[in-house]
Amino acid sequence: MSNLKTLKSIDVASATIIGTGVQVLFSIILAIILLIIVGIVSSSSFVAFLSIASTIIFGTIAFCIFSYFTQSSIYNWLAKRINPISFSIEDDGTISKIATTPTAINLAIICTIFSIIIYLMTVFVVPLILSTIVQVMMLAGQIQVATALYSVAMLYTSPAMVIGYILGIFIMTCVYTLISVSIYNLLAAKGYGAKVKLNEEDKITSLESIDVKSTALIYGVISLIIGLVTGIITAVISGSYLNIVAYTVSGLIGGIIVMALIAIFYNFLSEKLGKLKIELVNE
Repeated sequence: MSNLKTLKSIDVASATIIGTGVQVLFSIILAIILLIIVGIVSSSSFVAFLSIASTIIFGTIAFCIFSYFTQSSIYNWLAKRINPISFSIEDDGTISKIATTPTAINLAIICTIFSIIIYLMTVFVVPLILSTIVQVMMLAGQIQVATALYSVAMLYTSPAMVIGYILGIFIMTCVYTLISVSIYNLLAAKGYGAKVKLNEEDKITSLESIDVKSTALIYGVISLIIGLVTGIITAVISGSYLNIVAYTVSGLIGGIIVMALIAIFYNFLSEKLGKLKIELVNE
């Protein structure tokens, strides 16, 4: 039996904690990979690596706390004003359908508002940094580099650039989400939907666990199709048809690995940091 549920709100605290925890584990993996590379290239760079690794990990923590807190809060604000995200879930926990248009619009607005916030936070800092670097380059006689950096600084504060940036974020997020959700619904209709375990208590639903296999496979197929389309577009532009193979294969493998790790990390951390809590309403 299929149950239609609407996502009325997200518990900001739990989303921030568990979301940050998952991303920190990814940053640790990245740091380990860098350690291996540094060890192969030069053992004398180990001290520098520790500095870079700590910056990656603590930078991830700071950014993710801000990111998850802000985006969850924006969704809760939006859900009271526009049509919220809804989905159908079977008795066995399989998500059989996701509302395409509301999901695309909500995510596009959230990403756009968040991007505007990030831009406003950096609009005065980035040109100042670039201006300082330009002066140093000019003193060093690197006129071409200085000119290029000056052009970047001007573009960063250009009204046309800002408007294009905002519209680009909205359109790209909306289109990508529409395609991804449509593919998901087609696959889920054939019985390949992702499975989750939910637990409702006092009108609050907890995401108990995510099925690794079903979630990774369906996301891998979605990434494969998105990669194929991207590969065709880049191949037409660049003339290199190897891009089709590269984007398709990397999309499939990358999608499966990334989503499998997200599910594994969530299932592991949710027992220690707490589960994601959301408010679902039966329609």
